[in-house]
Amino acid sequence: MNLFSEFNRIISDDGIQVATIHAKHENIYTILTQNGQYAQIIADGHYTGKVLIQRGKIIGQAPNLPYAEIEV
Repeated sequence: MNLFSEFNRIISDDGIQVATIHAKHENIYTILTQNGQYAQIIADGHYTGKVLIQRGKIIGQAPNLPYAEIEV
């Protein structure tokens, strides 16, 4: 079982997605979503790498794991 795939399956049930931070200017983040689209989100805090997105808001830092993951 791929750990990252299982994580994505669990969180997708709640409308939560994993996105990658592409750029940041002040408190505006440009993110790359899982479906390959770019979006801009205003968020307080400091985020790098992968983040969790729900309803257009960053809700937290995601595990910064590569896509070819640990097999369990």
